[in-house]
Amino acid sequence: TLRAVSLVEITSPEAPRVFCMAITSQHQTKVLGNPTSWSAALDSSASMYGEESNDGRLFIVSAGNWTDHLCASDGLAATVQNPAQAWNVLSIGAVTHLTEYNDSSVPANAKLFAKDGELSPWSSNSSQWKESAPIKPDFLCEGGNIVVVDGVEDKPDDLCLLSPYKEEFRLQYIPFEGTSLASALATHMAACIMR
Repeated sequence: TLRAVSLVEITSPEAPRVFCMAITSQHQTKVLGNPTSWSAALDSSASMYGEESNDGRLFIVSAGNWTDHLCASDGLAATVQNPAQAWNVLSIGAVTHLTEYNDSSVPANAKLFAKDGELSPWSSNSSQWKESAPIKPDFLCEGGNIVVVDGVEDKPDDLCLLSPYKEEFRLQYIPFEGTSLASALATHMAACIMR
């Protein structure tokens, strides 16, 4: 991560920038807000500790997705993932305002997972962390919604946003949801503010 930051800054040192990272480690949920080498590296880089400039860097990091939406009893599965527990980064979770869909393949008995303005089913949180850990996520943006049909989740396209696909000759757009979507929206907002 730090090498990627260095490469970008060496290429264009004076350009204002926001670093967006929508990659987390879902296998390290037991850190429960404790620092790791990854989060510590981000904290140090964001504060620019020991560097000539002390302007700081803005890192926007996705909080990580909770994928087992229907297992509400497992609070650890929904915890913010490494390195989003870093104190000096903006950790982005997901809220949803997407509550209407027009998909004839979804049965009439389908129920929305989240109501308008509630936490997106994808968003992780720090409710299981000890009191000395930071409260995360710091900020919420749209992350999409799901429906539940007879105990099984479904993702109608109307309950997420669209993103250009990386291989435009195969697909033009793909559905985009979760804290990756939310962190992309937060990064866009931050970049607009920086202009």
